[in-house]
Formats: sequence, structure tokens, C-alpha cells
Amino acid sequence: MGAQLLKDPTTKIFYDKFQLKISPKKVLEILENRLKKSIETANETLNAFNVLDSQAIDLNAISNSAGLNPTQESKITDNSVELNNAQEQIVQEQDTQENAPTTIKQETPTAPAIPLNPKIDFKPSEEVLIKGAKTRYKANIKAIELLKELQAKQEILKGDYYATQEEQEILAQFSGWGGLESYFKKTQHSEEFKELNALLTKDEFRRAYSSARDAYYTPKLVIDSIYQALDQLGFNNDNHQKEIFEPSLGTGKFIAHAPSDKNYRFMGTELDPISANISKFLYPNQVIQNTALENHQFYQDYDAFVGNPPYGNHKIYSSNDKELSNESVYNYFLGKAIKELKDDGIGAFVVSSWFMDGKNSKMREHIAQNATFLGAIRLPFSS
Repeated sequence: MGAQLLKDPTTKIFYDKFQLKISPKKVLEILENRLKKSIETANETLNAFNVLDSQAIDLNAISNSAGLNPTQESKITDNSVELNNAQEQIVQEQDTQENAPTTIKQETPTAPAIPLNPKIDFKPSEEVLIKGAKTRYKANIKAIELLKELQAKQEILKGDYYATQEEQEILAQFSGWGGLESYFKKTQHSEEFKELNALLTKDEFRRAYSSARDAYYTPKLVIDSIYQALDQLGFNNDNHQKEIFEPSLGTGKFIAHAPSDKNYRFMGTELDPISANISKFLYPNQVIQNTALENHQFYQDYDAFVGNPPYGNHKIYSSNDKELSNESVYNYFLGKAIKELKDDGIGAFVVSSWFMDGKNSKMREHIAQNATFLGAIRLPFSS
């Protein structure tokens, strides 16, 4: 009977209209439900539908071949209209789904858990000594690579990541760029120059190169001597916490070697961003700012100023302090310390021999007028 239905033109049109949109099986289910409700006497027609070819259905052909009476034909026609409307609605829904943009759900990869380390300041068991320009350079590169990794973790955890003791030991081998100026020159060290450019940002590269002129390592022996002098001058006679400021702190050697049995709290500034950020991971419990001393705003006086100020002939220009502006870098540091100390505060610095031997006595006179000279020790030339 399916073959006969396909020969009828009306059946052919009806078939072609929906065969690609609704499966024959679905059409049979719709028709069967409609016919069962409205035509109880059309058993022959329903039997004919059950044996139809899976691709051939037409309600008008069924009416002609089964010999239905006008009432039955009318009911089937009404059902056909309803079926056709339902079919068109389904087609519209399918078109809407086909035209709708496809959304592919992508699962966000789960980042590996980052351990939360304790917030502990670094205390070296012994002095970290890196000798030789090439060895220092390699140690610096290793420390910077680790620093970049730590900063990435800190960014993920919104500042709550602290370095482990093992990581701090690697960071502590960074010795600054004093005496390594040639590594920033392509004509002298082409491979190292390329490596530095790839590892550092433009600002980091510029700051590091600038610091190579006057950033030098302070031996532990000298630092210990300064703290011993503070103790002998009565600095630790009471148990109150002492606020100590270190300008140009580098990687914080004065913090690292401070007496562990004393109640000290440090604040410091460092112009070089690499050195400043390494110090922050080495001493997370202290306050360290990546800025120049002349740009730092002081809101309190300090019990002590300690450190090894940068040397050099370049001048410091400061809009915050007109009196000290245009002084040499180490003179500015000393003069600023005098201003920001408490009345009974102490300044203890490693300074160039030019401070005492220089012809220009302006800063020595300034210190004599505003502070009491307590003493000085001339170090060997090799130091």
C-alpha cells in the first residue's frame, strides 16, 4: 500500500513536505493517537497505517483507498490540519535550534594547590658570600627567576604567599649589581645582555643598570660592629621595641644580621625594584617600600638610622627637602637621617672616606649643628 500512496500526487507533496523534518515513525504515532480519539470505527484504516512503508504517509491517500464516509473524511481532514500545524511548529523549533549559536561548555582547568607558607623573616645561619663577577651574575639570575615565580604565586593568592626557607636561601644569594656594570653592555657581554633583557622589564633593567655604579655589599663583620656600637651607646637599655630605618637597604643585610634577641622593627626604602621585592620575600614582617629615599614621606621619627648609603658623585634633587636638595647622594642620606631621628636617636652608617676627607665641609657642619658626633672608625682601604 505504501507504493500506491507514493503514486498519488497529493501524497507525494505531503510526503516531500515533511519527510526530512519528522521521521515516519513520529508521524505514525501522531496519527495513531488522533485517529484513536476521533474514529473508533476506522480499524481497517489504522491497520493499513501500521503496515505502511517507513517513508510513506498521506492522510488524503488514506481517505481515498480506505473508502471512508464523508464524516470520517472530515474528521481525518481536521486531524490532518492539526497534524500539519504541529509538524510546522516542530519545524520552526528545529530551525530555531539549528540557527541558535552553539555554546560549548569548557571546563576551567583546576590550578594546582599552592601551599600557604608561614610568614617568617629570613635568618641566615652563616654569612652568604658570593665571590667573582661571573658567579655573582649567575646567582643573581637564579634569584630573579625564582622571584618571578614567587610573584606569580602571590598574584594568584592576592598577596598571601610567602617564600619557604629554601626559597629564601636562594633569594639571599642575590648580591645586587655593584661592580657588574659590564653585564649591561651588549658589546662586552652579548649573551648576558640578551638574558637580562629577556628576564627584566624595561624599568627593572634601567634601575639595575643605574645601581651598578653605587650598590655594594656590606660584610657581616661591619654590620655586627655597628650593632655592637649601638649596644655600647645604650641603645638597648630598655625593653621597648626600637623602630629602625634603613635607607637604600638593598636586600636587607642589616635586617638579616640584626641581633635576634633584640626587639627591633625595621622600615626601609630601596630604589631598585628587584632588590626591593626580594627583600619583601626575605622579610615579610618588616615594612619595605620600592622608592627613592627623597620621595619617601616620613610620618614618624625613628630610634635609629642604619645602613650603607650609595656612593657616587651624582646629586639628589628633592622637592620634599629644599635644604638638602642638590647634595651628593651620601651627604643627602646622612642629612636626612639627622632630620628624621628622635631627639635621642642614633645614626650609624658606613660612609665613603670622602665624607671626612672632602674639601666641602657643608654636611659635616650641618651634622655638628643638629646632632652630637659620637665617634667614627676608619676601615682598611681593602674593605
